[in-house]
Amino acid sequence: MTDVRDGFEAYARSMTRRLIAVSEKDPIRSMESRRGSAWRTVAMLIATAAIVAAVGLIGTNALRATSSRPPAASPPPQPVTTRTPSPAPTPVASAQPAPTVAPSGVVDNLRMFTSTTGWAQRQLDGAILRTTSGVQHWTLRMPRLGGDQVVAAAFVDADAARLVTATIAAVSIGINTATVRAWATDDGGLTWIREGTFTVNGVAADLQAGALDFVGREDGWFSLSNAALGSSTMDVFRTQNAGASWTHVVATSFMPAPGQSSDIPLGCDKNPAVFSDANTGWITAACNGGSPFLYASHDGGVSWTSEPLGIKYSEYGYTTNPPQFVSGSTGFMIGSQDTATNPVVTLFVTTNGGRTWSRWRTPDSALDASDFVDGDNGWLLMYNADASDHDSSLWVTHNAGKTWTDLGLDPRFGGTSLDFLTTQIGWAFFSEWLQPPAGPELLRTIDGGRTWSAMTPTMSAP
Repeated sequence: MTDVRDGFEAYARSMTRRLIAVSEKDPIRSMESRRGSAWRTVAMLIATAAIVAAVGLIGTNALRATSSRPPAASPPPQPVTTRTPSPAPTPVASAQPAPTVAPSGVVDNLRMFTSTTGWAQRQLDGAILRTTSGVQHWTLRMPRLGGDQVVAAAFVDADAARLVTATIAAVSIGINTATVRAWATDDGGLTWIREGTFTVNGVAADLQAGALDFVGREDGWFSLSNAALGSSTMDVFRTQNAGASWTHVVATSFMPAPGQSSDIPLGCDKNPAVFSDANTGWITAACNGGSPFLYASHDGGVSWTSEPLGIKYSEYGYTTNPPQFVSGSTGFMIGSQDTATNPVVTLFVTTNGGRTWSRWRTPDSALDASDFVDGDNGWLLMYNADASDHDSSLWVTHNAGKTWTDLGLDPRFGGTSLDFLTTQIGWAFFSEWLQPPAGPELLRTIDGGRTWSAMTPTMSAP
């Protein structure tokens, strides 16, 4: 059992570093999915305790089954429990007793489709928000959820949104099963259709670390990762009919059942899957050591292959963040390599759908956020990893990352994410939900990020 103890001690050291990073609002782990970071940290510790207990019962041979080597490929999994609505499902009206709504609040997951129309989530509880009059005024647009809580949301276009919910049990050590319900609206949240369901096995708290991704009104994926001992399982569920039915296309396990396998290895702490079209998807991860983790699928998530990035093995670890595609062929991805001193942050750029990636050095050593509006124009919010204040500078590129211009240091940027609509109009919103914003809840620019004005959004019932 020496290997087990050594592995656990290494993991404990790794977790300590990660917890410290979270407390300092270190954003390198992920660009877009910070909302689940706190739950994810709790779930890591819970799952670790469960795995260590299992090791004591099952022994060293069972632990060896959880190595990070990819299991053998298997035929596509069969559909999981699904629920298909009747041919003419009855809309579930959003009208309900008016909830008590604070005059202002913090918005998260901001996604604007025009200067006046867009979606967001209330940071307090994930409730869906809709605006047609700009980012300062929001209306709650929620279905009747009963005892469910919001798990994840995806905003497809100016009128369409997708939502998954579940009854989330109290945090406990052990394996829990949850039924996840899908919802859809195509009229700006005025009515919601209750779609199908699927079953998720795992630590209950981890559900809110899951993520929903849609590339159109029909094609979508829900992905969930459970981490322990420096590794993580990955489950991806796919729908091709707006959530009416779901298929379990990726299933890994720390202790797989006989015959169970997956193309995705257990090693590294994985980010949610993201897709650039109905067929092409990507899974990235934070690794304590080794080469960059990038797996691609070209059949909607059924099979996955490792994609090389030309980065050498690193004993210090490497993190790849989920890529952002601005078209079917052009995408951007941030990678961060730990070193004995400051991390090295790299921008990877593809113009052929991810078949090859070019690399460009970024201006600083730690990333807060990034956003691109087309194949040339994008922004990085970065800071010095050694700095005690973590004040962030905003940088802009107009040539796909080859050169960068410093738009200035602004202490209000700390802990924010970016949502640019054009090369001139954009927003910075506070996305670190572990504590209230230190400054303005929302910032807006109309000159490409050179100057920003503070806003305080208001929220009202329907």
